[in-house]
Amino acid sequence: MKKTSFFLFIFLLCLTSSLLFYQWKGYSSQTEDSFQNTKQKVSISQVANAFRVEQTISDIPAGKYAISLPKKAKEITCYFADDQVCDLKEAKRFTLNIEEGKVHFTYLLPAQSNLKSILLRNWTVHIEDLPIVSTRVQLSDSRWRKGSWVSDGNLLGMKKMALLDYYVFEKTGDAPVLFWQQEALNKTKVNDRLTVFANADVDKAINLIDVKKNKGKNYSVVITSLHEEVDEDTFMLVNSKNKLNTIYEKIAITEIENSLIFPDREKWLIGIISSAIFKKPVGEQKAKNMYLELTNKLSAAQLDDWLNKIILSQEEPLDSIKMDEVLEETTGFKSHFFALNADIGTPLEPFLLVDPRYVYVDGIKTEEALIVHEDGKSFLALEPLLKSLQYKTQVISNQNGLKAEKGLIKYRFYPNKRIFELNGQQYGMQQAPIVRIGKDLYIDIIFINILLNAQVIDDENEIKINQ
Repeated sequence: MKKTSFFLFIFLLCLTSSLLFYQWKGYSSQTEDSFQNTKQKVSISQVANAFRVEQTISDIPAGKYAISLPKKAKEITCYFADDQVCDLKEAKRFTLNIEEGKVHFTYLLPAQSNLKSILLRNWTVHIEDLPIVSTRVQLSDSRWRKGSWVSDGNLLGMKKMALLDYYVFEKTGDAPVLFWQQEALNKTKVNDRLTVFANADVDKAINLIDVKKNKGKNYSVVITSLHEEVDEDTFMLVNSKNKLNTIYEKIAITEIENSLIFPDREKWLIGIISSAIFKKPVGEQKAKNMYLELTNKLSAAQLDDWLNKIILSQEEPLDSIKMDEVLEETTGFKSHFFALNADIGTPLEPFLLVDPRYVYVDGIKTEEALIVHEDGKSFLALEPLLKSLQYKTQVISNQNGLKAEKGLIKYRFYPNKRIFELNGQQYGMQQAPIVRIGKDLYIDIIFINILLNAQVIDDENEIKINQ
């Protein structure tokens, strides 16, 4: 768990640094500067069978904007900073010419009085293509004071008075989600970015994320039996604390996905990186299978080293080729594992540790005769080797084997069996000389001399095979 937290911390720290650079670069644009100060203040209070909402959006650059109203909003009014009334339309979406300054909306949202829970989401007026820097919400509660109000915004203050309760929430960006239920909720701060609300204690040891020193979104999770489950961007309602592990992982994976730059068609590969961080398969099924392939072929230290290199190489976009390059740095062997599997719709190609050395048969380079390493042994692709040795080959379809003939010499090879045939005579061996790796047959290099009567010279830079 500590190692998981460490990798996640380093990962997000590197990404935060690069993102801050690009954010600073963005601030130098005068066009973007005009949007950087747009904020809004929202007050929400209770009237008969409704919430009354007053929303002020300030520091708006002059322009023509598309306005979206909350679906259930009614009795809507709108006016500008000089108290000039807006030209409102009947539709829930319309355009509005705004001179530089601010605009103020008031409206009602229906609310029944005998509810066990209330969820307000997408409950404010939205000006399209106008990024909001921050939203401050002032909530006055005079009706549901015995319950609990929670939000995915930061609670800046709360005061209980004689006739009402007063809350102040603030959130980066658009308005926060507001949730109320009639039962009390206890607050558990898992870390600086994640808060859990429940009517029972939550074991903080369940935490899988340690992102205290990283900037990013704040998340709120409510465990409740009084409302159906909801999964918003930063706000979640669940009906059982047994789902917290899954939620914690989902939050971390979302952070990773939002931070890594991959081509759209290869974004699913992020699941492999997430799996390596969490030490278990997550993401798409193919990503899970690829992670298991890596764990079967790499040591734990090699996998950690690969992950560390991936995390620390975030200054450039990632793709399948880059992931293979990092894998080659880690293992010292050639790899096309990620490139061959980059299409999520194709069958899984096995992970092969390919020796970078070339093979020469009777002095001629044999491009297709790959050397792969499995379980501490070296194997050479059988069929390309036989063809280079002037054998004619034919697949034995019904027995999943291979026939090879050259003059009077006739072989039959059977993968993963401790036998082979030479001129119709069957011979047994202590271990299988021929194995199937993925779709192809390979011969253990130590058996090339015994079976094929060919000398193997294993040099540092090449492998020579001579008859």
